[in-house]
Amino acid sequence: MSPTIEPGSLSFINKHIRYENIEENDVIAYTISTGDKVTHRVISITSDGFETKGDSNDLSDGVSVTQKNYIGKNVFSIPKLGYVIKIIQTQNGKIILIAVIILLLISGFLSDIKEKRNKKQEHTD
Repeated sequence: MSPTIEPGSLSFINKHIRYENIEENDVIAYTISTGDKVTHRVISITSDGFETKGDSNDLSDGVSVTQKNYIGKNVFSIPKLGYVIKIIQTQNGKIILIAVIILLLISGFLSDIKEKRNKKQEHTD
């Protein structure tokens, strides 16, 4: 969907937007036969379903979206956040995340101690 949605972006999909309310040019999410989820733009609406295409693709996906495989409409996306989420889902990513949280907590704790010492020193001077 580049350049509209860059690779690695985290897309927020509104599942409450009904299939019947989708219009041409809407960006929607749907499931393909392999079970993967795809986010593409609706380029035409037919009686068989939605014809979609990725913005950087030359060819249409064909009529690939019906009410059965429709998930929802893309509301917005945050670039690169999808990569972060994917990393956090791995074992090493979880370890790194926990380590960062612990370091932030220790850093906050140490800065509080330092601030209390400075205030105490100011009162004794």
